[in-house]
Amino acid sequence: MVKWVFISLSLYWNSIAQDFSKQFEYAASKYHTESIEKLSDLWDYYSDNPIDLNNSIDLEQLSLLNLISEVECKRIQAYCQNRKLVSIYELQGINIEIEALKRIKKFIRVSEKKGQSLRIKKNVFYTSIKRQIQDNHGHTNKTYVGSRFKSHIRFRMQMKNGWDIGINCEKDAGEPFWYKNDGVNNLGGYIAFKNAQKRYKIILGKYDLNLGEGLLFGTSYRINNPYFLSYSPLFTVKETLSSKEHRYFQGGSVQWAYNRLNLGLFTSIRKLPVNPESGLHRSVSEIQRRKKIKEHILGLWINRKIKQGKISWSGVYYESMKNNQEYHLLQSLFFSKNYFNINYSGEITSQNFQLWATLQKLTFSISSNSLLSLQYRNRDYGFLNAFRADYSSFSNGYERGFLYSFQYIFNEKWHLNATFDQYYPNYNKQEYSVILPGEKKSVEISRVTSLRKVIVKLQKKTNTKTINKLYINYQEKLSPALVLHMTGECIDNSELKNTNLNFKMNWTNTKKKSKSCFSYGIFNTRNQTMYWKSPYVLGIYNSRFINGSGSIYSATYQRKWSKSIKYGAQLMQIGYSDRNHIGSGNERINGSSRTEFSIYLKWSSN
Repeated sequence: MVKWVFISLSLYWNSIAQDFSKQFEYAASKYHTESIEKLSDLWDYYSDNPIDLNNSIDLEQLSLLNLISEVECKRIQAYCQNRKLVSIYELQGINIEIEALKRIKKFIRVSEKKGQSLRIKKNVFYTSIKRQIQDNHGHTNKTYVGSRFKSHIRFRMQMKNGWDIGINCEKDAGEPFWYKNDGVNNLGGYIAFKNAQKRYKIILGKYDLNLGEGLLFGTSYRINNPYFLSYSPLFTVKETLSSKEHRYFQGGSVQWAYNRLNLGLFTSIRKLPVNPESGLHRSVSEIQRRKKIKEHILGLWINRKIKQGKISWSGVYYESMKNNQEYHLLQSLFFSKNYFNINYSGEITSQNFQLWATLQKLTFSISSNSLLSLQYRNRDYGFLNAFRADYSSFSNGYERGFLYSFQYIFNEKWHLNATFDQYYPNYNKQEYSVILPGEKKSVEISRVTSLRKVIVKLQKKTNTKTINKLYINYQEKLSPALVLHMTGECIDNSELKNTNLNFKMNWTNTKKKSKSCFSYGIFNTRNQTMYWKSPYVLGIYNSRFINGSGSIYSATYQRKWSKSIKYGAQLMQIGYSDRNHIGSGNERINGSSRTEFSIYLKWSSN
């Protein structure tokens, strides 16, 4: 009994608890965007379903990992397309940094010999719990109906014959585990079957869907927007155990592949909360708004791979109570082509043949060490944005504009990235009296060696006002076991300075069985919410938006108990110097600090 109590009271994070420390360090320093915290789900998927370097369809997904540069990705793809690999270690023979290969090693494989299973049997069980030490008003006045704990349970089983089964259950602090009239809180799962020989796949349950450039649907976690040269337009459907409650599909998908042709069907039938973005259903009024919006989706896609390119068409029937039960007919046409050092990709989408959106991209490899990208985008006001497509996740949502991006690798140490973006919002002039064009500029230079990494990034955004941003990242390997990280950020918003400074120290023992990390940050914001990145620990990038003045620290410990079991703990505290209480309403805490404690456990077997 005590053993099961210990397991059920273990752990916190929001994913299956793989160790992606090196991957997160790279993504955090390279992209500096809030979306990287969600990459753990994507990496977790490809850790369990590695990319086959001998499969041309799989090979196209290499850039989705966001762990190597565009140049390195193209070199690997070109090398693998001309031969059949026996081992992934053959990649050491091409001009790729050894650190880059280490980052992608757990996400790639080569096909086994004929007669062998493509996958070994694998079971993964993960459970977690988190507790905020201070009670907020929602708990003290009993507005929230559930316990103070945030808990998470996840299980996945893969079989040698192609079957894959997963289940996930999560509840936030204040939410009940069981809703009286609505079942288990945030319960999701899937059953998938893949026949590698006949090249078809079936998914029933929860899954992610990406179409082309992401103008319609881009539910999966990917850094896939024009501000990053490494993004790749793809069509992917994959099962998911993510805890997100709104950006996913739930129903079924069937895929076939025949020679160069891929086609399939997908459907989704689900109920959404009135405010799906919050994801919280703790009080009686919040619970009453849970699962009130019906949504039906039915789609068809056809992809064909052509010489040095591909073409695809997708048709989607979309009906939701969010738009008064009206239906929309959505269509997407995507085309890409490579010609020597030139790459073109573009997508055109329509909504009822009345509203349109497009994204066109032309990339030149000026040399083996440089890339130049020219892009045009346009999205009509009112175009469907129910899934917060990739396009609108970085832009104003409805706009047209041109973007120019340049990347140059001086040598193995020095890299340069520059982006210039000019856009004009396509809002309804009757609703918006002032519509001004905007401009964004970004320049980043980095120097990376085996012991040291320095990144300096300057950004400027001009619209109704001018915002200047300076970001500095410094990393030093003090010893084989000790690594120091320092990041600094300053945002000048309407001549008001907002600053954020963080220090982090990572320690790993010589046998790599245990890791410790201590981080400390100070912040002073006046009119700009800033993003604080805490240390990544076994599957969670536990970050948050901060504003005001104060300090934040965390201490973490994790250990590999055996080949199959990992466990650990984290203590985090944020304190404010400019207020006597935190939050408002039911979220209010009487005091100037907030402390969270988490413990976690993961068990896996092969």
